[in-house]
Amino acid sequence: MHLEYKALEAQLYALMQKYEQNKINYLESCAAGTSIINVSVLLRYLSELDEQIKRMRQKLKEAQEQIDRQTEKLVEVTKDKTKVEKLRESKLSKYLFEAQKHEELFIEEFVSYLNATAS
Repeated sequence: MHLEYKALEAQLYALMQKYEQNKINYLESCAAGTSIINVSVLLRYLSELDEQIKRMRQKLKEAQEQIDRQTEKLVEVTKDKTKVEKLRESKLSKYLFEAQKHEELFIEEFVSYLNATAS
């Protein structure tokens, strides 16, 4: 996703450079006394480049929003994973504690049985 975003940024940068270069060409043409038809063509081209830049900025905004949503999902999944791991550890320690208690009880009963049968 970040690579896609970087590619969009590079495309936007290229469009902006193209716009600036053509803007300079337009100003130079106007200063040189270019015909109204050529000036009109240059203005339409600049306008189209401007629209492309606006669309590219919108795409970048949408890509950033998608990255933000994916980041939020990742944070939530990480939190859930941590909760599950803590729960697993808690249950394991409870299980081990209970198993130890049962083993101690068994040993106690076994020793009592041996003492009772030995007498």
